[in-house]
Amino acid sequence: MLWLDELPLATVGLVTLLVMRALGQASALGATAHQLRERLTHLDRVEEHLAAGRPAAPQGGGPAPTSARSGSPGSR
Repeated sequence: MLWLDELPLATVGLVTLLVMRALGQASALGATAHQLRERLTHLDRVEEHLAAGRPAAPQGGGPAPTSARSGSPGSR
C-alpha cells in the first residue's frame, strides 16, 4: 500500500528539498518577528526616557519677546 515506490526518486527528492526550504523560511520569519517585538519594547522605553527629559512646553501663545536694540531691524 506504500505508494512512494511508484514515484520517481527525483520527484521525492525535489518535494523533500522544497519542504526543508519552506521550514527554514518559516523559522527565519518567526525569528524576525520575535526580534522586532523585542526592539519595539526597547524603543518604547527610549521614547519614554526622552519624553521625561524634555523641558515642558512654554505656556501661552503670544509672540516671542523682541530684543531691546537701538535702531530698526535691517539698519546695519
